[in-house]
Amino acid sequence: MIWAIFGSILLVLIAYLIYDNYHKLGMQLKLIKYYQKSSFNLTICQISDLHSRKLNVGLIVKMIEKYKPDVIFYTGDMVDGIKDDLKISLSLIEALKDYPSFYVLGNHELRLDRKLSSYLASLALLGVRVLDNEVVDFKGIKIKGEKPIIKQDFSKINASYADIVLAHNPEGIKKYNGKYIFSGHAHGGQFRFMGRGLYSPGQGLFPKYTKGKYYVDDKVMFVSAGLGGKDFRIRLFNSPNINIVKFSIELK
Repeated sequence: MIWAIFGSILLVLIAYLIYDNYHKLGMQLKLIKYYQKSSFNLTICQISDLHSRKLNVGLIVKMIEKYKPDVIFYTGDMVDGIKDDLKISLSLIEALKDYPSFYVLGNHELRLDRKLSSYLASLALLGVRVLDNEVVDFKGIKIKGEKPIIKQDFSKINASYADIVLAHNPEGIKKYNGKYIFSGHAHGGQFRFMGRGLYSPGQGLFPKYTKGKYYVDDKVMFVSAGLGGKDFRIRLFNSPNINIVKFSIELK
C-alpha cells in the first residue's frame, strides 16, 4: 500500500515536471535582481539560453518593463539549431526592440549553419548589435563581446580590456579581460541541490559556475540559468530566470 502511494506521488511529480518544463514559458519565470556598486550607473537585463522554447512574450515583456532597464544583453543560445523556428526567439527580441541591445553568439547559434546569416540579418533589422570579438562604447562604458567557445578552447579570447564582457561560456572567467562578466550556457546545472547544479554542457557533473553571482580574483561574474535547455529540458529546483543587474556609483 505504501509503495503504491509513493509510486502515485512520483508519477504525479514526474507529470508536473514535464508539464512545467515543456509548456509555454510564462509565470514560472523568475527575474533575479542584483545590486552592484560600480563607477557607473546602469541597469541591465540579461536574457540567455532560450533554446527556442515557446514563451508568453507579452507577460515576459511586462515583467521586464517594471525594472526599466537601460540595456539588454543576450548572452547566447537563444536558438537551438538548424531545425529551429527562428520566429520564437525573434518574437521576444522584437517585443524588446525599443531597448538598446547587445548580443553574443553561443555554441548553438553556430549550429544554425546556413540559417545563421539570415538570423543575424534579422537581429540587425531589430536594432540588435551582435558583438563578435569586439569592444564598443555605450554611454562611456566599454562593452566587449567574446566569440563562442568551442570544445573549451579559450585561445581566441579578445585580450582587450572592457568594463563589461559578454561571454556565453562562464568557464573562461579567469581569461576574460574585464571587470564584470555576463554569461549563461550552464542552464543552472539543470537539477539543483543545496545551491549547486548537477550537470552543465561542457562542464560535466557538479560544474563550478551555473547560476548567480561569482567573485573570481578582481572580477564579478553574473551567470544566468537561462530560459530553456538543450534536448533534455526538465529542471528541478531551478526555475528559468532573467537577470536584472543594477550598477550604481560607488560611495566616495
